[in-house]
Amino acid sequence: MMYFPKKTLIISFIGLMTASVFSQQKTISLYSEILEETRTINIYFPLNYEEHKELDYPTIYLFDGSILFDYLVGLYKYNSDYYPPAIIVGVNQIDRNIELGVNTKFTKFFIDELILKIDSEYRTNCYKLVIGHSLGGAFVLNSALKSKKVNNVISISPTIKKKEFDLINIYNKEYNEKSKLKIYIGYGDNDFEYLMKDSDRVYDLLNKEYSKLDVYKDEDHNSAILIGIRKGLDYFFKDLIFPEYLWNKLDENLDDSIFKNYFITVSNFYNCKIHPLEDDFNRLGYLYLSVKNIDKALSIFKKNIKLYPNSSNVYDSYAECLETFGQFKLAKKYYKKAISIEKKNDNDHYQLLSFKSNYNRICEKINLENK
Repeated sequence: MMYFPKKTLIISFIGLMTASVFSQQKTISLYSEILEETRTINIYFPLNYEEHKELDYPTIYLFDGSILFDYLVGLYKYNSDYYPPAIIVGVNQIDRNIELGVNTKFTKFFIDELILKIDSEYRTNCYKLVIGHSLGGAFVLNSALKSKKVNNVISISPTIKKKEFDLINIYNKEYNEKSKLKIYIGYGDNDFEYLMKDSDRVYDLLNKEYSKLDVYKDEDHNSAILIGIRKGLDYFFKDLIFPEYLWNKLDENLDDSIFKNYFITVSNFYNCKIHPLEDDFNRLGYLYLSVKNIDKALSIFKKNIKLYPNSSNVYDSYAECLETFGQFKLAKKYYKKAISIEKKNDNDHYQLLSFKSNYNRICEKINLENK
């Protein structure tokens, strides 16, 4: 079935979340030799993580996890057709005033122990995004500037004290050498005046090609993080979605090398394989189906099944392609598969109705053929 991503929305309060938000998450205890204590880490996995053995995932690290983790997971799931599947790691603070800001010891724990633990035990790729607010905003800036393991930063209302600003100046040379480090900074226009000025000063140091500063109207220091996480995710993940202007070019030229080369470029930028999203593959398949190029359309839909084997929609799309070119019995098999997976996974009422309608239609066509 062909569909397009819905508009990104924000969950305005955590109370909206249901128990299903937590169905794919676990809590681990990690003993840190650096901190000489055990830390609690919350981890959220993409839907069907266990079944998608061939996929490695971006990792999002969020600080103040005991407060913000559930919010981020809820937001991420609500926008699952817009954001790429990712592993979310929530880092709980014991004493944020000591741990965050510029803290060499906690930075070392994060870079040398936590990232190593997550990378060694779960299927991650090189895409590392860190999110922090206030003191956490300063911490993620500092961590990214000090380590090549981090390549994307969302820093909201960073509390950058004088000594921390000096450190960022010192790191300026290192930052320039890490030319592909992408940084997003945001704050509310009702935030503390000193914080807004220092954030502007930090932004002035950054490579504008790979950074962005947003100011949120009518938001203060505490509310900015709710807007900032969404805005920051939108900023980073837009590169992982095939852009509309290239769709227009592809429509005109019917040259799927435009599609392939875009993701080769993105993969080269991050130095790891970045796969197109399911919706992008789906749309590409329907483009070739619309011009009756069966070989190309079938190849694309089959690739989507290989990458996203537990998505009901990829089977329905493949079945529709088979049906269009008269392969009714095989189409029936894949329509049935789509229904089975949808019942097991999302159990979306309207999606099921659509799949069942397709299945009944193909059964009627088969019956007519047999008469």
